[in-house]
Amino acid sequence: MSNEDNRRACVWGRCNGTMPREGGPCDRCGTVVRPSTSQPSPGSWADVARMMASLSAEDGGDDSVDWDAWKDEMKETDGKGY
Repeated sequence: MSNEDNRRACVWGRCNGTMPREGGPCDRCGTVVRPSTSQPSPGSWADVARMMASLSAEDGGDDSVDWDAWKDEMKETDGKGY
């Protein structure tokens, strides 16, 4: 496995750097992310709901969506929604 296979895009997302998949500093901005058991698995419904809620908060808008309820609905309907 090459060194590139063990790296992923920086979570900061604005520096265009890469960081080790298992956690560690970005090679460009130095941001350090350690593996966390409190974070949802990438690509899970909880991860998507967390991302959508953070995007809504960044926009400063009044987010009327209950992202936790949305996540539960997606899990219960196998992603088909209402």
